[in-house]
Amino acid sequence: MRLKEPFVIASQRIEICEHVICYIDADEGHGGVGSVATIPAFMGETASTIRAAIAFLAPLLVGKDPCNVENVCALMDAAFPGNHSAKAAIDLACHDLLGVSLGRSVGELLGGCSRGRIPCTYILGLKDTAETLAEGIDKFRSGYSTLKVKIGRDERGDFEKLRLLRSELGPDAVIRVDANCAYTYDTAIRVLSRMEKLDLEMIEQPCRPADIKGMARLCRALKTPILADESVMTPEDALRVVCEGAADIINIKVGKVGGIVKAVRIAAIADAASVPIVMSGNLELGHGIAASAHVAASLFGAVYATDIFVGAHKHDSDLIRQDWGEQGMTIRVPDGPGLGVSLREEFAVPAEWHADGI
Repeated sequence: MRLKEPFVIASQRIEICEHVICYIDADEGHGGVGSVATIPAFMGETASTIRAAIAFLAPLLVGKDPCNVENVCALMDAAFPGNHSAKAAIDLACHDLLGVSLGRSVGELLGGCSRGRIPCTYILGLKDTAETLAEGIDKFRSGYSTLKVKIGRDERGDFEKLRLLRSELGPDAVIRVDANCAYTYDTAIRVLSRMEKLDLEMIEQPCRPADIKGMARLCRALKTPILADESVMTPEDALRVVCEGAADIINIKVGKVGGIVKAVRIAAIADAASVPIVMSGNLELGHGIAASAHVAASLFGAVYATDIFVGAHKHDSDLIRQDWGEQGMTIRVPDGPGLGVSLREEFAVPAEWHADGI
């Protein structure tokens, strides 16, 4: 799927985003659909590797109960470590099938939704100062009071963008930044201690994923909360980050962590440590956005505006028939059975697949 324009972050430039759609059939005639996006420099998975991983896992799952998603996830983890996006595609499809078979939304399966609409941020990719300022002002005036600004390639340029945005938008604008692992601790403390004087809401993933000690030092040194993203790919990562004091907030993406089951586990770890969460996205469309919306609506710890709608903002079109009901800076949580969305006709499962039992 082509993006409206190149989306640039510190680690990658994206012009076309590949999406993988996973279909599951059950004996009773119900089906489920899941979809994930690919950002290779972030996840370490491409569309080809995700498809290959699903092909490897499929024979292990045929004949198993797709409604027992915990068991499905355990079987996948035992057979094949990593490959979180591939597992997320299957997890989402299972949740969709379970909800459809019961006539319940995924949000209801997770215990119920506390809200029907989800607040979203608008993400400003790496651009020159004039473009960043123009886009930020336009989106703020259209209702997006929370902006996330990508940083990490040009220290002086990044600061100037933020300074001008704050000057133009005033104190009512909520501005957060995301370095996508661009800094060492020494660089981060120099750059970010200056930036935080511009009243930032949070600073996302300043250091590389494995630099937990550096992240912890930044948490102690800076007043602005540190958000861990790339450092939290699994529940085990979340536990380590919490125990080491390496983040004030945890970012959860269903495609990043392996699906809804793992997302809920990470949320529980964060909740036990009184650490808030931010629901986010990896440029997903359709079923991926729907899954994130259901999880965000069911979690009381998801107190911040989310990044789950970034895929819809950056792409030319979506995979699904439904509209997201975008109003101001919010989107609606789908209320139909399962994930509550349906693929456009050109992406629907071919009839011969059912006949061949593929």
